[in-house]
Amino acid sequence: MALIVALGVSVVLGITGTTAVAYSTQNQTSSARSKADRAAQSLAEAGLAHAYSTLFQSGTPTMPNAVPDTTIPMNNGTVRYYGVLSGQTWTLVGVGKVPNPGAPGEVVRTARGKATVGSAQQG
Repeated sequence: MALIVALGVSVVLGITGTTAVAYSTQNQTSSARSKADRAAQSLAEAGLAHAYSTLFQSGTPTMPNAVPDTTIPMNNGTVRYYGVLSGQTWTLVGVGKVPNPGAPGEVVRTARGKATVGSAQQG
């Protein structure tokens, strides 16, 4: 009888241990992905700031090439920024990319903003 009880307890403890390991591994992967999401979003916002800065420093803000498509490496990822002029309004875009820790490929986030030429307004 003691052998049957010991075997039952061993099976229950084995299942509990396996569940705990699987749960902690899943949480670790989820945490790494969340960190990558935040890093990509930060890079996208940095790219948008670069786009605003490039437009502000441009001597010709009404020319379509005042904010050229630019990609730079930054903080273990890449930042791409560019602007599109439509009439007197610029649509500025920053794109952040970092390696995906849990799968092949990259985590990509985008930030957008607007600026009107001849005003101090931002959108």
